[in-house]
Amino acid sequence: MSTELSSEMSLLLTKMKEQLNLQTIEITDNITTTVLLKVDEKIKPLIEENIKLKSEVEFLRNKITNLEISSKRNNILIHGLPEPKEGNTEDLTSLVKSTLEGIDVEIGAGDIDRVQRLGKKTKDTKKIRPILLTTTTLQKKIQILKNKKKLKPSTYITQDLPKDVLQKKRENKRKDVEKEKRKRSETPSPGTSTKTTSKMQKTSCTETFQKDPPQIDAFQYMQETNNTNTILETKNRIETTNNTTTKTKFPNPAGPRGENDHHPPSNNVRNAHQLKICTYNVRSLSTRERLLKLENSIENIEWDIIGLAEVRRMGQAIEEHENYILCYIGETVGLHGVGFLIKKKYKNNIVNFIGKSERLAILKLKFGKLSLTIIQIYAPTEGSSEEEINKFYKDLKLAQEQSDTHLMVIGDFNAKIGQTKPEENMITGKYGCGKRNKRDHRMLRFPLTLETPKISRKSFKPSTSLLKTLEEKDIYIQNLKNNSETLKEMLETKNDAQTIANKLEQVITKSLVLENKKKKPPKLKILTKETIDLISRRGKLLSLKKRTKEEKYELKQLFKKTNKAIRDHNTHRRKIIEKNLTAFRSSKRANKELSTHMSWIQSLNDAGNKETSTREDVHKCAYEFYKKLYRKAPVKPVENERRHVGIEDNQQTQEIIDPISETEVQRHIKALKTNKSPGPDNLTNETLKIGAPLLIPYLKLLFNEVVESEQVPDQWRLSQIILLYKKGNPLEVGNYRPISLLPSIYKLFSSILLSRIAPQIDKNQPIEQAGFRPNYSTNDHIHAVDQLIEKYKEFNKPLYIGFVDYSKAFDSISHTSIWEALRNNKISEKYINVIKNLYFKNRGSIKLERKGEEFPIERGVKQGDPLSPKLFIAVLQDIFRNIDWADKGILVLNERLTHLRFADDIAMFSETATGLEQMFQNLASESNKIGLEMNTSKTKIMTNSIETPISIEGQNIEYVKEYIYLGKLTSFHSNRNENEVDRRVNLAWRKYWAQKEILKGDYSLKMKKIIMDSCILPTLTYSSQTWIFTNIIKNKIRSCQHAMERSILKLRRIDKNRNTDIRNKTKLVDALQHTMTLKWKWAGHIARYQDKRWTTQTTNWPGPSGKT
Repeated sequence: MSTELSSEMSLLLTKMKEQLNLQTIEITDNITTTVLLKVDEKIKPLIEENIKLKSEVEFLRNKITNLEISSKRNNILIHGLPEPKEGNTEDLTSLVKSTLEGIDVEIGAGDIDRVQRLGKKTKDTKKIRPILLTTTTLQKKIQILKNKKKLKPSTYITQDLPKDVLQKKRENKRKDVEKEKRKRSETPSPGTSTKTTSKMQKTSCTETFQKDPPQIDAFQYMQETNNTNTILETKNRIETTNNTTTKTKFPNPAGPRGENDHHPPSNNVRNAHQLKICTYNVRSLSTRERLLKLENSIENIEWDIIGLAEVRRMGQAIEEHENYILCYIGETVGLHGVGFLIKKKYKNNIVNFIGKSERLAILKLKFGKLSLTIIQIYAPTEGSSEEEINKFYKDLKLAQEQSDTHLMVIGDFNAKIGQTKPEENMITGKYGCGKRNKRDHRMLRFPLTLETPKISRKSFKPSTSLLKTLEEKDIYIQNLKNNSETLKEMLETKNDAQTIANKLEQVITKSLVLENKKKKPPKLKILTKETIDLISRRGKLLSLKKRTKEEKYELKQLFKKTNKAIRDHNTHRRKIIEKNLTAFRSSKRANKELSTHMSWIQSLNDAGNKETSTREDVHKCAYEFYKKLYRKAPVKPVENERRHVGIEDNQQTQEIIDPISETEVQRHIKALKTNKSPGPDNLTNETLKIGAPLLIPYLKLLFNEVVESEQVPDQWRLSQIILLYKKGNPLEVGNYRPISLLPSIYKLFSSILLSRIAPQIDKNQPIEQAGFRPNYSTNDHIHAVDQLIEKYKEFNKPLYIGFVDYSKAFDSISHTSIWEALRNNKISEKYINVIKNLYFKNRGSIKLERKGEEFPIERGVKQGDPLSPKLFIAVLQDIFRNIDWADKGILVLNERLTHLRFADDIAMFSETATGLEQMFQNLASESNKIGLEMNTSKTKIMTNSIETPISIEGQNIEYVKEYIYLGKLTSFHSNRNENEVDRRVNLAWRKYWAQKEILKGDYSLKMKKIIMDSCILPTLTYSSQTWIFTNIIKNKIRSCQHAMERSILKLRRIDKNRNTDIRNKTKLVDALQHTMTLKWKWAGHIARYQDKRWTTQTTNWPGPSGKT
């Protein structure tokens, strides 16, 4: 029994041991698992941090590699150039230049960025250190590498490659050598068949001598990676040469030809250019100071186009500034607004700017055959309504549908991308952070196709600059002296006018080009150095991720100081204004000097009255309109027109006239106005005035040759036409005045010719014409009309007055009528022939932001030509000479007064509606013969009698109660005098507020007095010589001036300041006393007139006989 018990006990113990072992293993496993889980929890962040650090290290390593590649992209090494002997100074730049010029590579001062010897100088004279040359452009480096084979055997050029590239290059070379050894060892013995040997030799030869490397481009080679966060690099690379895409070879970046290239670049195009496009929320450009701040901020970064958000400028405009084009649109005062800054070199690439709304604008560009659309947006913020956000995305989708193939959408979406999901890597990248809301998903869901082009760089011919400083003037004079040999030949040999003009223009232009190449003084900066330093310091503090408490306080103070200091622009502006007011008493001149931009004509209506806004269409509208306007119209032949060739003509041609003298040329050069736009030759009046001492003999020679031969240089026939807005609908091209920009030398000759023919033309003008005549003014005709109205009203007699308006009068008259009018004025036939040749085969081109296509000018006189006003009034006199109005008009002192004219402003008089209608018909008929057409919509009639319908060629003329004639309100109302003074007061206040900057600013009272006396006072008192001074009128004038004085001094009416005290402070000219003085002077003028002009006749006339 004991045995059985012991065996059972043993079995039980064995089972217990097994269970204990199993429990131990389970407990061990549980503990191990728990420990491992705890350890994993502790280690996991460390592992993630380690992975993150590894990725950052890899990123930094790649960045360093890219920076090294970028820093060496323009480097080359020149080996074998001897070093100077002991004690001699080495001029590396000259040595490198002479070496490279020997291989047909021109090196200028601006082509070399750095040149230096590498390594320390040793005593071993045989060891020559290489020279490291860094070029400023990759193109110059490419040119050097292409021509390096022309170097002497002792000199060679290599590229400055990074270490890893050199290491790979050496490894590849070692592998090639080993491979070549293996092939040689496998060469068959002499007993092997000849055919096999030949085959193997052929294979070996094929592998040893490689083909030329494939075509590669400079962009891949230089691997530029800077500004990756702010600049969208373009993908497609094009080079447009004569509208074709060309491909050029480039040296292998991994080594010379014949060596393996294991890293071949992509097949791109050489000389490709990156279009750097940025977007920036400017937080307001509403003031000039904010624009200056932006200019300073972007001065040191590379950019081509910047999309702007929150511009906060009202309206829609395109402004051409000195270095860029600013396009913008804004609809809400102080809020929103978008726009673009485009570098000026891309001006001709702009196709269209469309401001869809204050949150979305479209810019279309064209580069050769490639079109690019950029959409700049400023999305509604998170607090905006759902309706506003829906409208924004709807507008964005519509804009996308209207865009070109290549589209970019840039701007401020006011959205958070948040952490990127795996399926969004292609859209947003992998470095998103934060959370996104429902609205932010809309930006990611919005379907956009982005394709950005690579654009070839364009170059433009620079225009001739103005001569401003004394140093520039001296240089120009010296250049003229140095180039005077060409001019002296003209005095010694007989040349025609064309040759003389060509040589003269060539010498002047060459002298200016030489002057432009000289180093000019730095341009005056509006912001001072102290202000720029403050902006720089503020930028450095803003760039710090973590700022100390002291730095935060300094930054806060810097914002205040910078905003205050950036108002240096106001100081600069004040100096310019005060200078012009003091020297010239002209605020207009100051505004012209301070003007920083030129506004573009954004859109025009085409022939079908459809609005067009693309730059090409705007140019086309203007071109088609003026091409049609200046086209020769069929006109009836003018009676008694003589042929150009004939006995009488030949007799007049042989008439002896005085030659043009140097004194005459000098007098007219001195009279030339400055600060005027140059013509197609880019020569300004300042050029002639400064060079006058040297140019006068040659100008005299040219002008006398023109008069003697009656032939003119061809360049005098070309004019550039600019358009100045007058009034009315700005979309109508007819509401712009065309001004011809003509060559300065031509205008000088024209002014001399005018001085010779003007006396004869004035002699043949009747007393009815007061325009463009000496000793006549608008007051003559205003006074005469007032006298007629007053006396017909007094005698209760009917009077009909017709105010005639011509459509484009100066641009419409036929050239044939000009020659006939000059003959009728008994102008010398030689002068007529010269003027004929000045108008023969004339050409013009519309100049908006760029020069348009040329078209022939077959009629009209050029507005901007000194001759034009006299030629026009001579032609107008011929029209009235052919009209028989012996029984028309009104009888004044036994003489017929039918009309008054001031240039093309004509007023006709009749006592009956039938008589006035006949006068209209006669004038319209004669005007049509020479190309003039009445504008029936602007031609008006005024009467104190029955408004009987009057028509011209079937179109009724409108009756009006009042009319602005020569700047004064004219009517039959009894209170017309008070109405005119009220109108003058309103105009004076408008002018006052236009000068608000000066009159309400911190300028001295002396400056304000100049503005008031030279600008506001003439506006208030215009034609006051014809006013009737009642107590009401006097009080209106006094009240207006007193109110302006209080406004200037910032005084209120309730302050009860005495007017005499205010006047003692302002010292203004008393407006009422001034008008009374003008009235008495005018009375004296009328009393002294001896020429029986209508001013005197109507004053002395007692009035129409009898009462009705």
